Amino acid sequence: MKIKLTDIHLANLRAGRADVTLSDTQELGLRARARASGTVTFILHARNNAGKLKLVTLGRYPSLSLKEARKLAARERVALKDGVDVNQKKRALRASVAASAHSATLREILGEYQGAYSHKLKSWRPAGPRTPRSIAGRCIEAVFVGQLDKPLISITLEELARAC
Repeated sequence: MKIKLTDIHLANLRAGRADVTLSDTQELGLRARARASGTVTFILHARNNAGKLKLVTLGRYPSLSLKEARKLAARERVALKDGVDVNQKKRALRASVAASAHSATLREILGEYQGAYSHKLKSWRPAGPRTPRSIAGRCIEAVFVGQLDKPLISITLEELARAC
């Protein structure tokens, strides 16, 4: 359905069992999609420089306002016409975030926490002159001994529950 999208329409937009998609008459290719879960997402349907129809997710309402979604849709449509693969940029960004999350381990997080709070909390200060480890850090290490050197992203809730 094509209508001039307004904030009132978007705030009251509800999907039943199937998704509901409204096309904006003011900005070419801009659509608001309501899911059964209750989320409303702005999407752009536009053709790239090769004439192929592309779908670009712009953001969720109300985090992304209607006014900003219209501006973003116009920029992304121009980028598509210029041959830029905007979805590839998003995939690369997600991959770099995931790669950085894979490298962090529980032991590294404990070290950062100890560095940040050792001056404030006595339990996070080094336990003595011959050890840099704190009492709190040693307790946590004893409980989570099997997960200390695993990447955080790979530790499951079941493993954490078993350790506790």
